[in-house]
Formats: sequence, structure tokens, C-alpha cells
Amino acid sequence: MLGNPSDPAPKTVLVVEDNELNLKLLNDLLEYQGYRVIATRLGEPALGLAQQYQPDLILMDIQLPDISGMEATQRLKSDEQTRTIPSSLRLRRLPCLVMRQGYLRAGVTLTFLSRFQRRGISSAGRAVDY
Repeated sequence: MLGNPSDPAPKTVLVVEDNELNLKLLNDLLEYQGYRVIATRLGEPALGLAQQYQPDLILMDIQLPDISGMEATQRLKSDEQTRTIPSSLRLRRLPCLVMRQGYLRAGVTLTFLSRFQRRGISSAGRAVDY
């Protein structure tokens, strides 16, 4: 990946995060690990980016300024072009059982991070090494 022409193309991760510092941290960590990063701060543009780039993984913040991360993820899962892309909603606290079951029925992986930790990013990164 990192400069070796014999390596396969790097995996692509779409990061949807409205906090500038968190977005930079995710971007830097993922790029350091060899991933190609596409980023947006809003949920609505994420839908078009997912269709356009067909990323290997989508990391979605749950609280976004325009639409919720859950709504964006549900729309991605209902779209023929994007439904098979693995998605992970990043939550700041454990949702109630009813909400959690709704996420799981929608085919969404839940990632609980009180703040970004390298260990959490590595786990997300390994999810695209299939």
C-alpha cells in the first residue's frame, strides 16, 4: 500500500464527522494505517459520496447538523447501490435497548467510544481488511 506498486489498492473509508478535531484525528489515523479517506461533516452529502466512491467501510457520527447518523445509515441500507457497504455508527453513550435493537435490525454495527482511541480506530480499520 504505502508506496509499494505490487500491493493492492488501499481500502477506502468514508468518515462522516462534524467535529473538526475528531475528523482530523480519524483522517490522520486511518491514512497512517494505509487507508484512503473520504470525509464529510454532513449526513446528506455522505449519501452521494457513498454512491460515488463505494467505500469499503463507513464510519458515521450519530449526531450530525443536517440529518442524524441513524437516518443517513438507514437510507444507505435501503439504497440498492450502498446497502452492502459495512457501516458503523459511533455513539457517545450506550443507547437504550429499543434503540440498539433498531440499529441492529437496520444492519448497523455500533461502535461505542467516549473519545477516539487508537485501539478503536484500529478495530474499525481491521473491519475493512477482508
